[in-house]
Amino acid sequence: MPLLNKKKGGTMKPRFSRIAVVFLVVISLTALLFSACAAPKPAEVEQLTIWASPASAIPWLVAEREGFFAEQGLNIDVRPTQEDEPPFLAGKTPVSETSSWEVAEYRIEGEDVVLYGTAGCIRFFNGIAIRPGDAGKYKSVQDMLGKKLGNPGFGTGTWRAFVGLAKYVWGIEAEKDFENVTASPGALLGLLDKGEIEGALLFSGQTMAAVATGLPLVFRFDEAWEAKTGQPLLITSNVARASWLKENLDVARRLQAALDKAIAWMAQYPEQFSIGGRYEMQAGDSGWLKTDESAQLMQKWLKEGLYYTTSDLYTQAWVDSAHDFNVVVYGQDAPPKGEVFWSPAELKSK
Repeated sequence: MPLLNKKKGGTMKPRFSRIAVVFLVVISLTALLFSACAAPKPAEVEQLTIWASPASAIPWLVAEREGFFAEQGLNIDVRPTQEDEPPFLAGKTPVSETSSWEVAEYRIEGEDVVLYGTAGCIRFFNGIAIRPGDAGKYKSVQDMLGKKLGNPGFGTGTWRAFVGLAKYVWGIEAEKDFENVTASPGALLGLLDKGEIEGALLFSGQTMAAVATGLPLVFRFDEAWEAKTGQPLLITSNVARASWLKENLDVARRLQAALDKAIAWMAQYPEQFSIGGRYEMQAGDSGWLKTDESAQLMQKWLKEGLYYTTSDLYTQAWVDSAHDFNVVVYGQDAPPKGEVFWSPAELKSK
């Protein structure tokens, strides 16, 4: 029977003990506490945007569409474009893709940019193509001294790299020792075919097209450098704002892991980058599908891992070699290694 309290005027009301009230409050609070602990806090998803050239963007698009970024808790908005540098320099994104010598140039200009990896990056297999009928005449770069050499522009990274490498390997002053002709990348092979130039220094897409159609090359950057140093040379690499990278090393590691998975997927399913494949449009935008020969060559390179690299390449030995190339390009003006490259040991330690 409930305890009753007799009030003045004869009104009777129920009375609960203070102990009972405290007991109920404690039970309620305990239940709320256990409920909060039982409900895990959703993992925070890191969101980034990257602008990249069509060929550089492909591993990022694969990682996005095949769910490899999502597995790493990343939401990446990939925007293929021919103008990938302005958004990065304007601060619209802290990450980008470019070469080691272009990072060195950023540092010379005072930009807070550092190279931190090689996942999903492109080997520097750009080279000089000649006509098949001239293969006996031009067997090396030295044989072309004084000849008309087409290039994609004196402001391009490809030309700057060629100037440095030619001087380092052969003692050639490229600006003086050739009759240089500039043209858009897509026009160079046409000029070569018409006989208006004797050789064409090509971007990666045009080099691939040249090799696929049987045009001989008298020079390739990656072959020349690897023969001298034992390390491959890359035309793109993973770069970021140093201030951002310092605070987001774990995000950088997760980006690398997702891109590595994308490269493995591409090697397993190279047919997806041909006509009718899942990535037909991206392969076409990168110049891979211009001919049947180029499409077949690209599938072979993807399958064998000859086009893109993984994060495994980013070792101290590779960093030392890439820094040496920066010195070849810039001489005594090359920034210190520690300013351009993030420590591989620190990046890979957790």
